[in-house]
Amino acid sequence: MSQLFTLNSEFTRQAVHAEIDKQWEARKWMQLTFNYDKTRTGLQNSSLHRYCTHLSLAFNDAGYDMTKVLSHHAEIPWDKKGFNVKERIWRPVQQAICQETSTTKASTKDYPQIYETVNRFTASKMGISVDWPSKDSKVK
Repeated sequence: MSQLFTLNSEFTRQAVHAEIDKQWEARKWMQLTFNYDKTRTGLQNSSLHRYCTHLSLAFNDAGYDMTKVLSHHAEIPWDKKGFNVKERIWRPVQQAICQETSTTKASTKDYPQIYETVNRFTASKMGISVDWPSKDSKVK
């Protein structure tokens, strides 16, 4: 059995404490893991996917296929959903910055640094700078 709790108030702290007591009485064994860094928010997740989509479209519009950006030997266009940007650009930069491969486990404080690094690279090497999405930004 596995349960995830987020302690962010006195109420949830008390609820978790009660659950620990209950499970201890029933099983006399448990394993706990504590995570003190906030992982990405839902808004950051949506923004990451929107950013990757916008960057994919910008690369394609500017004629930068994946081989020109990633030094492959065949012309491969960027996908329209941003998956290739996330996997081939965002994730390696994220891993270098925060030693985390999963975008779901990156800290909220890591996202701005990862974005700035990726944006600086695309702006300096290709002249493409894509703003981090706001709540109101739309995909073309």
